[in-house]
Amino acid sequence: MQIYRRKPDLYDPETIFANTHRSCFTPEMDNTEREARYNGWQKAVRQALTH
Repeated sequence: MQIYRRKPDLYDPETIFANTHRSCFTPEMDNTEREARYNGWQKAVRQALTH
């Protein structure tokens, strides 16, 4: 009986993500505007779910 084994470096994070360019998200919206928009979104979702 032959046992198949995967290569040890097949799931190596350094190999998988070597060419991945990641960026960091930095929010620029102030809290008042963000809350107003989020409240509007919640209202729209509630209306969509009740009709």
